[in-house]
Amino acid sequence: ERQLESTLEEREELKREAHQQHLQLQANEQQRASLASTHQQEMQELQQRLQRLTLQHEALQKQQLLLQEENASQNVVNRQAQQRQQELLLCSRASERSLQRDLLSTLAATVFRGWTLLAKATWNRSSR
Repeated sequence: ERQLESTLEEREELKREAHQQHLQLQANEQQRASLASTHQQEMQELQQRLQRLTLQHEALQKQQLLLQEENASQNVVNRQAQQRQQELLLCSRASERSLQRDLLSTLAATVFRGWTLLAKATWNRSSR
């Protein structure tokens, strides 16, 4: 009888332990399901963020290409303007030299005419 009682107590103890393990398994399963759900949600958020960042990156790359093209175009315009400025400077210098030659030529002609008139006047005075 005592052995039967002991066996019944062990059996009850085993039932309690089995029930406790069953409750623990259920809690673990709920926690696993909750973590899996949280993980899936976080993965979706990360995927969405990655997509947004990818779109932003592509937009920035396009903008950078446009700026590079605009910069290259502006460089061409600047080079052309610089060449035109150099051409104008060369023309200005050539014009200045031409003007100096004309002024020297006019001055020489004026001096020559002055000497000629002076010589004529002197000749006319001496011949009187």
